[in-house]
Amino acid sequence: MKTITQREFRNNSAAVMDAVEAGETYQITRDGIAVAELRPLPRRRRRPLRNPGGPHHRRQS
Repeated sequence: MKTITQREFRNNSAAVMDAVEAGETYQITRDGIAVAELRPLPRRRRRPLRNPGGPHHRRQS
């Protein structure tokens, strides 16, 4: 597992997401304290969201 800061994640999110998709796991820290773990989902759970905007998302008309 790699550890990165919140700032590193923000500045390199596309590269981090590519690494996660390839199987890497990251621990994300804020002010030196671990606050999150980012890891790939099991393959069977990877599917497109039905409503990517969420249940309350409204389309602009």
